[in-house]
Amino acid sequence: MKNNTNLQNTLKERGIKALIFDLDNTVFDTDPYYINKKEASFLEIVNNFPVENEEPVITAQKISQDVRKKFFERNCKPMPVKVEYEEGLRDFYKEHYHPLMDEILDKHLEGFYENTPEIFPEAINLFSFFYHYPNMKFFAANTLAGEDWTKVKIEYMKEMCKIPDIPYYTTDIEYPKDWKKPIGDALKQGVTLEEILVVGDSLESDIRPSIEQGIEHLIWIDRMGRKNEESSSFPSSDKLMIVNTLSDIWDLK
Repeated sequence: MKNNTNLQNTLKERGIKALIFDLDNTVFDTDPYYINKKEASFLEIVNNFPVENEEPVITAQKISQDVRKKFFERNCKPMPVKVEYEEGLRDFYKEHYHPLMDEILDKHLEGFYENTPEIFPEAINLFSFFYHYPNMKFFAANTLAGEDWTKVKIEYMKEMCKIPDIPYYTTDIEYPKDWKKPIGDALKQGVTLEEILVVGDSLESDIRPSIEQGIEHLIWIDRMGRKNEESSSFPSSDKLMIVNTLSDIWDLK
């Protein structure tokens, strides 16, 4: 475990007594889990339904990039993986969409929500430290994902981080992520809004909604380097901490 002096002092100085954290792309390296399935399924489909005078790998990349573009256009709001990828294929192939494409998708996505993405290695010691921090009265995950898939990830996190129990909150992906419920439950444990720390990677799903609920202390894991792009509409919170990776959290002051 890294030297925890800086982080421990930061938590103490800020009076932190509760932690609410996101799972996907915060604790778990979820994007590659999606991307690997997407690229493999798209490439097989394009090999079966090639575009004239274009290498299949190029066509597959185009479809993949368009799916990713639409993801950002809807403010990173997730969709069921089969629905998202099928829509991307239908948008590209239009009237040439073929039922065999469905079968190929099903083959590659079988068991998708029964398995877990890999946990970020640096998350293991970090969240173990947060859990065992002496002043911590409330520790919970909050995720925009299905109940069953969340359970799989929570069990894996408990095992990897050696944490006996991780309460969690889920919001169906059809709706905006609910921060009111976990924050409300933290308050019921005797902490104040000023004593809650939120950690997440999404400005839209984690950071802004938490600030709207009155949270002052937040850690935004800006893995994609969006800070400069978002400067004009950046959340007004002078206690917001921005890092590029989980490892940077150890050195926060």
